[in-house]
Amino acid sequence: MKPQFVGNTELPRLILSILVIFSHSSTLTGGGRDLLTRYFNSHLSIGFLAVGIFFGLSGYLLAPNAFYQDTMKYLLRRLIRIFPGLFAVVLITSLTIFCFGGSNARSWNLFYYFYSNINFLSPDRSFIVAGIFENNPLPGNVNGSLWTINYEFWAYALILIVAIFSRLVIKSINLYPYMLLLFAVITTIFSLNFFPNNTGGIRSWFVFYLPIFFFGGFLRYTTPLFLVVLLSVTSVVIFFNFDNNDSFLIRLTTLLMTLTLTLISCKYLPSVAINGKKMDIAYGVYLWGFPIQQSLIYIFDETGLFQLGTFSCFILSTIVAIVAGTLSWIFIESPSIDGFAKRFK
Repeated sequence: MKPQFVGNTELPRLILSILVIFSHSSTLTGGGRDLLTRYFNSHLSIGFLAVGIFFGLSGYLLAPNAFYQDTMKYLLRRLIRIFPGLFAVVLITSLTIFCFGGSNARSWNLFYYFYSNINFLSPDRSFIVAGIFENNPLPGNVNGSLWTINYEFWAYALILIVAIFSRLVIKSINLYPYMLLLFAVITTIFSLNFFPNNTGGIRSWFVFYLPIFFFGGFLRYTTPLFLVVLLSVTSVVIFFNFDNNDSFLIRLTTLLMTLTLTLISCKYLPSVAINGKKMDIAYGVYLWGFPIQQSLIYIFDETGLFQLGTFSCFILSTIVAIVAGTLSWIFIESPSIDGFAKRFK
């Protein structure tokens, strides 16, 4: 089985980053749960879907790389893609808090925020710095979006293990996609039994995001017709179970449906580019969105200009985050990727 044509994923990923900002805007401005959660009165939120599709697209893009690339080069490429942008946002936010956050913020919490987040392989990380954003609806939280980063890297490592097993033990590229599908099913069944009552981030990763990551890898080897059939089936399942929208079945099926729709759209959407050069700014927008939102809410409240609501926070934060993400791509992420490519041709 050969991997299918990818299409342009830059624009869908950018839209997903913006949707995460939109989802956070309601919580960070004191408006409570996001619109989708309130409308359906469930755990199904815009942020949940956006992060899930991020994982699915990552699996879709990386499945062939994990199988064909040299193991060390594959891991280094993933590290170079994640770490420079992450280090920049953690360092800049830490320095900003140290310089302008006041004496209360210059504490062990600030050091631990910096250390625990650049050490993104550690499961024990902190996004809270006491004494910062004290009057915000969500005080002290510098960058809650960073919780997904180490889970993303562990997903990269796990798909590599499946690829190595398929390559060296099974010795078949044709069975590799089905190994990805099997792993998605196994992780879901295991997680439902291992985390039956845990609704936190780790359960979301095991039960929803990790399976959707592997299922995205499986979909890379399917035909466009299969995607259309899958979209139709998932739509029918959701339609006939709409009243039970907080169930595991509906949440996972909704993830599959939106991932499938995204993959179909990738083949027709234009790329994000300047002067013909692709601009993959989605990761930077995602990294910077949360601290920008918190900062704008704090600044507008302190200056007394006006209180940011959900939509005003979303619009202003998105504009600033796109600028920050573009700068991150131009000056940090792209040079790091190009430098690695030149050194390890």
